[in-house]
Amino acid sequence: MLTMSASAKTIIESVPFTITKAGTYVLDGDLTLSGTNQTGITVNASNVVIDLAGFTLTTSDTTLANFGITVSSTATNVTIQNGTITGFGAGVRLLGAQELAQNLRLLSAGTGVYAASSCTASVVQNCFIAGPGNNNGVLLDGCRDVVVKNNQILFEVTGGNSAGNNSFIANYIGNCQVGLSMSATDKYQANVTNTCETPFVGGTAVGDENN
Repeated sequence: MLTMSASAKTIIESVPFTITKAGTYVLDGDLTLSGTNQTGITVNASNVVIDLAGFTLTTSDTTLANFGITVSSTATNVTIQNGTITGFGAGVRLLGAQELAQNLRLLSAGTGVYAASSCTASVVQNCFIAGPGNNNGVLLDGCRDVVVKNNQILFEVTGGNSAGNNSFIANYIGNCQVGLSMSATDKYQANVTNTCETPFVGGTAVGDENN
């Protein structure tokens, strides 16, 4: 269900919900996704802003079989921001180009942010990501030119994991088995790790500020 506000923003009132038109979509309360093998919000259109407006998107499923928000590979210029997503197999899945995930709390997910497929020229920034300790805070798989910056990532097997051609800048990563796991074509700068068994694997350091 949705309604249109006076400022022409679409209010998402229940999930699952699929976005098929450009525009700004907002929550005006907490939402819970029931069932399994479902996605809370699916984005199939370009030029979309999803503003959680400080509210929480969660799921009643405890098996990590659901996804929070998925941006399809055909959607570009999508922003997801300003709220909490908790309990999903992946909190945010970015499969298209020119995506922005910012100012999010991604909690108790299998993976906080999963970027793959056609996800290029995208940014994950200013997020707090804390997991149950069994997966990745940010996983970049088969995408390129993604920048992960200014995030706090805690209690994961791997804080940030990339298959190549991406960058990690000024992130704080704590209580992870591996801080950042990267390929030779990934670059990293000014990242801080604390209580990580292995701070950095692979990648090319830009400067000597990583520790």
